[in-house]
Amino acid sequence: MVPQLNVDEDPSSKIYEVINEIVYPIFLTITLIFHSVLLVFIIFFSPSHLNFLKFLLLTTSLLDVFATSILFYIQPRILSEYQVNVPVYCYGPCREMNTQFCFSLFMMWQTVSIAVGISLTYTLYFKYHKLNSKGPLFGWKLVRSLFLFYIPCLVSMCCAFVVVLRNVLPNEELNKESFSDTRIEFTKIGNMKLGELPNRINFAMIAYAIYCSPIITFWFHWKTNKSLNNALSGSSPYLRYHAKNVMMGITIQVVMHFIFYIPFFTLYSYSLLTGTKIFVQQFFMAMSPNLAASFDPLINLYFVVPYRTKIKSWFGKKHQQTSTIRIASLTPSGYF
Repeated sequence: MVPQLNVDEDPSSKIYEVINEIVYPIFLTITLIFHSVLLVFIIFFSPSHLNFLKFLLLTTSLLDVFATSILFYIQPRILSEYQVNVPVYCYGPCREMNTQFCFSLFMMWQTVSIAVGISLTYTLYFKYHKLNSKGPLFGWKLVRSLFLFYIPCLVSMCCAFVVVLRNVLPNEELNKESFSDTRIEFTKIGNMKLGELPNRINFAMIAYAIYCSPIITFWFHWKTNKSLNNALSGSSPYLRYHAKNVMMGITIQVVMHFIFYIPFFTLYSYSLLTGTKIFVQQFFMAMSPNLAASFDPLINLYFVVPYRTKIKSWFGKKHQQTSTIRIASLTPSGYF
C-alpha cells in the first residue's frame, strides 16, 4: 500500500534536513576550490603536445562544476517509497523559483551526471582504438562512436523533455506542497511518474549507465593496457609507467563516479520495489554521483605527469628526465 504523502510527519527527517543544510555548502565549496586549482594547471601548465588531454580535462572539469552547482541550487529529496508516483522536493535556493524551472534543472542534472561518467569511459575507448592499430577516430567513425556511447544520454534527454512537459502541477497542489518551520523550507517541484513510459525509459537509461559503465571501463582498461605493453615493449620501464599513469587515473575517475552512485541507486531501486522509507537515500542519492567530482582534481593532479612534476618542482624535488620525442609520440597527438 502506498503511504499517504506527509513528508513532515517523521521527526527523523529533521535530522537529515539539518545535515543537508550543512553538507551541501561544504560539498560545493570543496568542489569549487579543487576544480579552480585544476583549471589553473590545465590552462597554464599543460604542455603544447597535450591538446587532446587538455580539452578532455577542461570539459570534464566544467561539467563536474556545472552538475554540482545545479545540485546545490536544487538540493533535491526523492521520496521513492511512493513507488509509482515519486515526488521530488527542493531544499535549495531554487525553491523560491518557479517549480517547473526547478524540475527542469533536476532532469537536466540527471543527464549531465550521466554524461560525465560516459565521457571518461569514451576516452578509454578512444585510446583502445588508437593502440589497436586502427588509427585515430575522425569523420564518420568519430561521429558514429560518439553516438553509440552517448545513446543513454540522448535517450535520457529526450525522455526528460517529455517528463518536464507533463509535469504541470495544479495550483491547489502547489499551495499544499510548500512547507516551512523555524529552520527548514522546502517545496515540491514535481513527480517522477514511473508508471509512464518516458519515466520508465529514463530510469532504464540511468540504470544502464550506472551498472554497465564500470564493467565497460574495466574491459577497455584491460585491453588498452595489453595493447600498451605491446606498443611500448621496446621502451624504458619509466616511459611505460608514464603512459600507464594516465590510463590508471582515468579508470579510477570513472570507477569512483559509480562506486559512490551504485549503493544509493540500489537503495533507491529497493525502495521503489518495496515501498520502504530510507532517509539516507531520500536526501543524499542525488549527491552521490557528484561526490567524485570533489576528488577528480586530486586524481588528475597526481596521475597527469606534467602537473605532478610541476607540483614536485615547487617543493624542490627533481623529476627524472625522459626523451621528449618519445613522450610526445604517446601524448594526445600520438597516443591520446
